[in-house]
Amino acid sequence: MNALLVILFGIGLFSMFNIVDIFAETITLFPTDDAFVGVNLSDLNDPVLKLNTGDRHWFEIWYYTNSTEPERKFVSLGHLKFDLSELNLDEIKSATLNLKTITSTIQNNILSVFQGSHSNWNETSLVFTNKPAFNAFPIDSVDKFDQDWIQFNVTNALQSNSTNITFVISLDQIKPNFEEGISFHSKDSTIVGSSPFLEIELNEFITPSYTVKKLFVIEDAYVSSDYDPQDIDKIQSLNTGSSNFPNNIYNDNFAGSDELAYTVGFLKFDLDELISEKIIDAKLWMFNSKLLSTGGDKIISIYNVTDDAWTESEIYFENKPELLQEIAFTEINNMTGWNVWDVTDTIKENAGSTITLSPSYSKLYPGHVEQVIFNSKESGENIPYLEIIYDEPDNGGGCLIATATYGSELAPQVQQLRELRDNHLLQTETGSAFMESFNSIYYSFSPTIADLERQSPIFKEIVRLSITPLVSSLSILNYVDMDSEESVLGYGISLILFNLGVYFVAPAMLFWNIKNYLKKN
Repeated sequence: MNALLVILFGIGLFSMFNIVDIFAETITLFPTDDAFVGVNLSDLNDPVLKLNTGDRHWFEIWYYTNSTEPERKFVSLGHLKFDLSELNLDEIKSATLNLKTITSTIQNNILSVFQGSHSNWNETSLVFTNKPAFNAFPIDSVDKFDQDWIQFNVTNALQSNSTNITFVISLDQIKPNFEEGISFHSKDSTIVGSSPFLEIELNEFITPSYTVKKLFVIEDAYVSSDYDPQDIDKIQSLNTGSSNFPNNIYNDNFAGSDELAYTVGFLKFDLDELISEKIIDAKLWMFNSKLLSTGGDKIISIYNVTDDAWTESEIYFENKPELLQEIAFTEINNMTGWNVWDVTDTIKENAGSTITLSPSYSKLYPGHVEQVIFNSKESGENIPYLEIIYDEPDNGGGCLIATATYGSELAPQVQQLRELRDNHLLQTETGSAFMESFNSIYYSFSPTIADLERQSPIFKEIVRLSITPLVSSLSILNYVDMDSEESVLGYGISLILFNLGVYFVAPAMLFWNIKNYLKKN
């Protein structure tokens, strides 16, 4: 009973004083470049197309579609670039983009922030014709413009980038015979304290008992073949390993009715320092900067290959490794964005060596044009990488579901669960036996749940709501004395009974009371 009272009291403290927030710190980043670009939709030769605004004290998102001047239909977009190279992205708890308003004439419209496809631009040369493309799905949107500062939640976008990130600001609707827009202070503003900035909340660094390793691709290229006898020699002798295209790429497959071509990508990773037994989970992440489809299934499969002896400077169609078996597949749904494949088994089998993974379309459709463009290591940002959850011996494993739910293995909630396990449970025979049994079940399904959370924000929120009572009650045990077998067993049984009440008894009683009430009325 005393243990149960301690748990209930502790949960009240967590709710009243928001204890988990004491572990965070906040930093501010200002943009390295910002500018806006414009286009006259009625006249693509209008000089505004080449207008550069990088040195201005403001940038504006605006459109003009007055029917009395049909030759003038202007639209402008805002661009901001931030340098993330000094951040440890695993420590990011939250991130907000802040823009200070100068004027606004927006009426019943929505302002959205998107992620640009690349950051290979600077404010002194950015014009409409060389601006980065952006995803069709916004990172965040706002519809209220009566405050001095406009804020966008960009947490997920920052956690998925490694060096630089570009944000594109745009109005969602362009209304006929109308004019509206909004202007913001730029980084060159003459008013102190008005520049755009990222406010980033970081979790306090505590060395985790397991790590999330990111292994970036060491060599990459794609090879092509053409079914036209006049082109086949030229295409098959093409080497792309050192090319640096604007959004450098794997052109995974191209099957057209007039020009039948087929391309296959190759990515090499160094797994020399990995030990198979320590690998809990492994995902391949690739960022696509373009998607072109004429109706086929947009399924990209990952294959293993016959050997890893190729180099990106000497690989051609004729000497490429042969594909063996499909090991993972995913559907590409976004025009730009991150895509993930589960390659755990293959990475475990090849730990201690190098490995080649080959992305390719699962199926070709005659007469169709199907094309996906992925960033390569030459693009300098959003490059392919392996995300490996790596366990150290005797540490009991990592909190995969909690990590995915709260955004980082360094999140306070995850740290408290880890401290409970390492400092209390694993110090007793009863606790160690429990953790051994628990881990054998937990790691059979937790990587799948964690992966679904990373892909679906809605599912992530459902899991967060579901596990919050459990996580909160477990965290309370860090504040009680569990220095004996009896105390671990006593608190453990009390905790189990409490959570049975929260998850089963309380909902059942509520359902019963509602049922009786409906019967009476």
